[in-house]
Amino acid sequence: MKRSILVIWALATLAVGGTAWWYLFSAGTVPAGQRPLGDAAVFRDAFQKGVGKNRIVAVLSPGTAADLLMAMQVQSLLTEYENDAMDAHIIWQPETRNDWAPTTDAMARVWDSRARHYWDKDRTMSATTGAGRAFVYARGAGLDTPAIRVNEWEASLPKVREFLGTPKKMQ
Repeated sequence: MKRSILVIWALATLAVGGTAWWYLFSAGTVPAGQRPLGDAAVFRDAFQKGVGKNRIVAVLSPGTAADLLMAMQVQSLLTEYENDAMDAHIIWQPETRNDWAPTTDAMARVWDSRARHYWDKDRTMSATTGAGRAFVYARGAGLDTPAIRVNEWEASLPKVREFLGTPKKMQ
């Protein structure tokens, strides 16, 4: 009798632990209306397809408070320029040991339908983009020629707004 209770207790503990591990460390689901998480090849393809638009690329970590704040600031900029033709590419990559995959909460900070999320667990895309946490690209520019490299959002925001121009009004 005691052995069966111990086995049931062990199975229940494993089930709860496994569920908790899956919830905490598996890749989250993208916000409603967003495409699934992409990889480096999907990013390069999507970046090249948007060559006729201004593009924003942000390289962020899901476990860093400053990066989560920058994600919200990118969303704020997308909202400000909601009527402009623009693409946003949010590349999530691990910075700390606890960064297993971006969570739904992290990705929900950039919910605009023009944004696309990517998970770069090997940090290969940051070698492509170079130094910086966010990049603004002009129409027709390649990955190696951003118009603006952003390390501190607040300091660079006036330059970004000047580059993007006056937001288009709703028609």
